Amino acid sequence: MYSKITSSLFALFVTAGCAYPQSSEIWPDEAEPLTIPMYTVANCMPGDEFRPYIIQNFGHEPLLLGYGIISIIQDDGSAIAADGVMFLTANLDTGTWIVSITFPDDMICNLISGLDLQPMSYGPPGTDL
Repeated sequence: MYSKITSSLFALFVTAGCAYPQSSEIWPDEAEPLTIPMYTVANCMPGDEFRPYIIQNFGHEPLLLGYGIISIIQDDGSAIAADGVMFLTANLDTGTWIVSITFPDDMICNLISGLDLQPMSYGPPGTDL
């Protein structure tokens, strides 16, 4: 199922990006440990195509949302910050899920997707991640 998502979306618009949780480029944090950028490829399409695609093909429904910022690498190698709304959509019956970001122009980029979504079990404090 994951290969269906990847192959279908890959043929569409592609953006290279680098995401940092609370990036020092955006939110200065003196206590942030040294991080190493992880460059990725995100598959993107207009929202009016993406939403029906994941509903009709995978039965996904939105579960979580949040506002975020992602660093996008430009052709010249420079990075710009782009803000958007993060959505986690899933099909709870099949366990498939997608984390995507929707930009103000309604372009949606699939950041990561996978299988076997399940609730977290909580252990003693400090052992959850």
